[in-house]
Amino acid sequence: MKSISLYLSCDPTWGGTFQYSLSLLQSLRELEKKNLITLTVIIENDSWNRMLQTEGVKKAIVVKNNLFFKGLFKIWRTLKLPLNIWQYLGDYFHPIASVIRKTNSDLCFFPSQDSMSYFGTYRSVTTIHDLMHRYERRFPEVGNPKEYNFREYHYKNICKYSYQIMVDSSVGKDQVCESYGHIYAPKTVIIPYIIPDYLLGKKPDYSIFDRFNIPPKFFFYPAQFWMHKNHTKLIEAFSVVKKIIPDVALVLTGGKKNGYDDTLKLVENLDLRDSVIFPGYVSEEEIIALYKSTKALVMPTFFGPTNIPPLEALSLGAPVIYSRIYAYKEFLGENALFVDPNNESEIAEAMIKVLKGDNPASTYNSLSQKNIFQERLKGIIF
Repeated sequence: MKSISLYLSCDPTWGGTFQYSLSLLQSLRELEKKNLITLTVIIENDSWNRMLQTEGVKKAIVVKNNLFFKGLFKIWRTLKLPLNIWQYLGDYFHPIASVIRKTNSDLCFFPSQDSMSYFGTYRSVTTIHDLMHRYERRFPEVGNPKEYNFREYHYKNICKYSYQIMVDSSVGKDQVCESYGHIYAPKTVIIPYIIPDYLLGKKPDYSIFDRFNIPPKFFFYPAQFWMHKNHTKLIEAFSVVKKIIPDVALVLTGGKKNGYDDTLKLVENLDLRDSVIFPGYVSEEEIIALYKSTKALVMPTFFGPTNIPPLEALSLGAPVIYSRIYAYKEFLGENALFVDPNNESEIAEAMIKVLKGDNPASTYNSLSQKNIFQERLKGIIF
């Protein structure tokens, strides 16, 4: 029986990374229920407690990182000191790395692409969600020199020191190899995203419609307001739709990031204040209610290779309008209307098609995708 540990550092406000981490937790728990593995979950904060109880996790360790080691590692990285010395010290002195080592796990999974994956000498399986700092460097959130240099250092170490690397698509694997060397191809495993089980079982909370005065006819985009999420093109497209079909609204959930002010300003300039709704961060139950009621998820993002919200939407019966970029076809097949994220007219045309009932019939099978995820996960472990 394999001994597996799972390090969970994110919280629900992280969006897709949290959903992915939860999916991995659920898949590992299923293997534990079949007596194939023993699982130890290591968490940094209390946000996971309820989820761990729901999933019936038997062994969980709460351990706090501290500012001293964070600061020390920044100095270590700046001085370009050898990482193998840091790893050796981490095994015995770092508050988290030493705990991971003491679990004596065969493998430790890091779904949030954490630097903890190379802070010790344990065998790590690390997810690389994207390398958009290389492929979409025009966006300041990933392309400014400080952030870019940090990410380069970070992902090079993930590739070098991880026992296995998990990516979402063949495009994701190709980008890892193009960026850091084809020597990493043998240990890079394609495991497509899936959605957590809870999404299909929770009761939707429709009270959000009264609280924010959301009309029956609306489009939905759950995304933090980063510039790469492309809210501005969506707003421009929506203004075109609004002129043709006046009784439609647009609901934008998510935290305020570097694209929020520009989005708000554009809404004001286009006189869409009464039609674009900003609920902020909403609960899981409210998200489900929005998916179940929306005319379509509209996601004109510039980042890939793939994203989790389209899978959530399809699983809950919502049509999907999605960017024609990176692994879009491998990801969704014929299950979405694909648009150029730079072209507001094309986005608007797809939105109007949906309102007229002209959208593709979904053949997405969440159970089939879950089985693929589970089998490839087993391939890593065994």
